[in-house]
Amino acid sequence: MPVPLSSCALVCSYDNPSWLFSRDADSFACAFRGIAALLKSEVHARIHLTATAAVLVFGWWFTITPGEWIAVVLSIGLVWTAEALDTAIEYVADLAHPDEHPAVKNSKT
Repeated sequence: MPVPLSSCALVCSYDNPSWLFSRDADSFACAFRGIAALLKSEVHARIHLTATAAVLVFGWWFTITPGEWIAVVLSIGLVWTAEALDTAIEYVADLAHPDEHPAVKNSKT
């Protein structure tokens, strides 16, 4: 079961002129907490992190072209997006059916 995320409710005062920056900073803080929760709860995310580091090091080592860097970065982004979405869907499925359910089990395999 994934680690439950803390609430990321935004609290800003419209009387304060710096509320916009505060809201953006809070949004980034929530995003980083989500990434940390993903890395804590999912073994595959930690494997992806290791693979990402290895790919970046090898790309630097072999001095790949700018076009190849674009392809590598886009591929890394797609893999991370898929992993995060998969984790979110599994978490919601576990919330919807706390007991073992055949449909949830099939979606996780």
